[in-house]
Amino acid sequence: MDEKDRAEDRARRKAIGQRLEAAREMGGLTARALGKLAGKSPGLVRHVERGEHAPGAKTLEKWAGILSVSLDWLVLGDLSRAPDPAQVRAVAQAAWTAYERAREQGARHPAPKPAPKPRRPKVNRRAAVAGV
Repeated sequence: MDEKDRAEDRARRKAIGQRLEAAREMGGLTARALGKLAGKSPGLVRHVERGEHAPGAKTLEKWAGILSVSLDWLVLGDLSRAPDPAQVRAVAQAAWTAYERAREQGARHPAPKPAPKPRRPKVNRRAAVAGV
């Protein structure tokens, strides 16, 4: 990757971060709140907003859903899909209220976690070689 490609990559990350920050602020959420809702750290949100880190597609999709913004707008800056500030605020506040309610009812981690991958059974190779 040459210097020109690196500069373009930094500019792309910075633009995504600026749009994420704008949407988060429209929604009235802090970086900590957005991180908790998505099951990510607040530090990751801040790093992305500053353009220091490029998040994965699933993370961007979660954030877009929480903030009720188009993924096209968040990633590409498609102005035809620019978010409605009132809708973003309403959806983000509803998500945060649901999160807080779940915490009050005793849920340790209300943010959904992916199911664990199935593990292969362990094989005792010594017993298999010895014919036991």
